[in-house]
Amino acid sequence: MTRQDLRNLVRRVLSEGHDIDPDQTYRCFGGTVVPFGSPECIQDIRMRMDDAVETRDSCDSRTDKRVTYNGLLQMLRRELRAAERAGAILYPTDEEGQG
Repeated sequence: MTRQDLRNLVRRVLSEGHDIDPDQTYRCFGGTVVPFGSPECIQDIRMRMDDAVETRDSCDSRTDKRVTYNGLLQMLRRELRAAERAGAILYPTDEEGQG
């Protein structure tokens, strides 16, 4: 068994108890496809949120455009929380692994 096979097996076992699909993917803004919850995925969602905040803040108050961006931000926050939960399980950092 290769190191990558072992890593995939551990991710699959860890994800079973947390209702996470280890094969779920995320398409980054640049078009690359990465695993959902990976550091690249989380960074891309945060960049999208920053861009949406900048655009929303440039809109006048009580406009349809601003309401649309608030809805987009709500969806991105929800997606970020899900990605961070998945990432904490599937991609633990050294600090999380030490006990």
